Amino acid sequence: MKYKVVITKEVDDALDEIDNYCISHFNNYDYAQKVLNEILRVASYLSENAGRTPKYTSNLYKYTSPNIDYNFYYSINKRYGIVYIEKMLAFKQNQ
Repeated sequence: MKYKVVITKEVDDALDEIDNYCISHFNNYDYAQKVLNEILRVASYLSENAGRTPKYTSNLYKYTSPNIDYNFYYSINKRYGIVYIEKMLAFKQNQ
């Protein structure tokens, strides 16, 4: 089954913070663009592979990105065929 993928407000806010940090501190948008591209890749992967990654809690799954140092946490609504990317945490953040 192919799922629709929804990015939650928490992840959207995290992307904004990464964007602002890269531009204001480094005057470099490249890393922010790399993260955005990875989010799109992760969304595509989860659309077709939801539930095939390790369970993190009773309702959250964890996907570790091989391309950037972030873990993505997501939930699945099987009834409506939706994957919600709930959190995006850098490896150095408290998981």
